[in-house]
Amino acid sequence: LVVPEFDMATLRASLRIAAAPAFAAVCAAAASRTAAAEPAPAVAQALPKQVELKCSSMNPDCSRVRAFFGLKRVPVSVVHTSPLEGNGIGAVIDGAAVSDVVALVGKMQEAAASPLARAEDAQWCAWAEKDLLRHVNLNVFRSPHDAKATMSVAADKSEVGFAQRLLLRHVFSGSKYVENKWAKWRMGVTEERVVLNSLLDEWMKAVGNRAFMGGAEPGAADLQVFSVLHSISGTVALQEVCAQSHAGAWYRRVAARVAVAP
Repeated sequence: LVVPEFDMATLRASLRIAAAPAFAAVCAAAASRTAAAEPAPAVAQALPKQVELKCSSMNPDCSRVRAFFGLKRVPVSVVHTSPLEGNGIGAVIDGAAVSDVVALVGKMQEAAASPLARAEDAQWCAWAEKDLLRHVNLNVFRSPHDAKATMSVAADKSEVGFAQRLLLRHVFSGSKYVENKWAKWRMGVTEERVVLNSLLDEWMKAVGNRAFMGGAEPGAADLQVFSVLHSISGTVALQEVCAQSHAGAWYRRVAARVAVAP
């Protein structure tokens, strides 16, 4: 009996061919298990049915949250606190307390915007938070009289008691006046109203022929700029800049869309 010599190369090739289907099946099963284990893509945050806010009327973030949900036609109830209590925001959404409602709104806005819109929004939101807000404060606290009038408006909105109203009008207003007088000197500003009007005209130039920066509907940047202005609603400063700059009609359009009084 003659035993043929084994060709090891041929044997290894044969084994590979025989094992290929089984190996493929194992790989497919592993891939299936991995896919099943991976979390599903995050879905857009569903809109709530009811939002309750507790915050100062002079807090732009409070105005922004209110405007966002107002734009989405979500019922929002607001209890205005005294400016003496700071700029914190208490939020209850559908009966559950939310620790950072501003971040939640930011994520919902980002999820709904295109990459190009997000870049434009980021630029103008930063501008509103840094430049516009600073000059708005210079205007509402530009004199002791303006500071007292501004604090009177805030007191009326929060319905504080007599003692706290006096504290706001005669003590807190004085501290805000001094604080912004120092900021005005440091920034080299001489005509607060002229500078603020110029900033708003810069914003309107960027909006251009569009109804809103976001197009047919207010976008994140629209709501950010609007919220800074709306935080001083009821003051002479806002009335004058809406009349003197080109932003008045835009401001009223946003107020109408988000269902808040201008």
